[in-house]
Amino acid sequence: MSRWRPDPLPLLLPDDLPMVEGVAELASRVRALALPRGRRVKCIVPAPFVRYVLVPWNARMQGRRARQVFAEHWFCEAYGELARDWLVRVDASRYGAAALACAMNAELPGVLAQLAQECGLVLESVEPALVHAFNAMPEPPRAGADWIVVPGSGTLTLLLVEDGLPLRVALAAGSTDRLDAVLRREWFALGRTDTWSRVHVCALPALPQAVAA
Repeated sequence: MSRWRPDPLPLLLPDDLPMVEGVAELASRVRALALPRGRRVKCIVPAPFVRYVLVPWNARMQGRRARQVFAEHWFCEAYGELARDWLVRVDASRYGAAALACAMNAELPGVLAQLAQECGLVLESVEPALVHAFNAMPEPPRAGADWIVVPGSGTLTLLLVEDGLPLRVALAAGSTDRLDAVLRREWFALGRTDTWSRVHVCALPALPQAVAA
């Protein structure tokens, strides 16, 4: 008989502080929980500590290494020289389709791993918030045009998926009370005159006040 293992506890990096202060605040909150040693956790990195781009399909840039180089190129195109110091990861894509890529400060995963070690925890993964939200959906969008929205402190991370393929990713200033206006602006930027199908607002998990062992 297999032994039940709880899912990794999600730890959300605060997004209303600079990165160093946010990590310190997260460490303080985790220590206050007094989690049992060896507890498995995963750290969720929200905007503004993670950036996203859609990497267009290029038949000549296939294979893991080629896709990685191409994604790094697109981040440099979008964000300039700052992106050269970022850790970039790119998702696999369907043939002929764009791929979602994300980037963060190259030192951040190591800093979070050190935090977990100092607290006696096992860090299983460091997940960009949009990726976490998408993976947590009961079913991924397959037909129609769906917006996936991850609210933050004064920001909205937006991913438009049409017929199961990523079409647009953006970080917009605003909050959910003005979500419709933000989505209409992004929709207009695509030159669309029809309407989207659904909107999925994916709130990120808050750190609980107490956790069972």
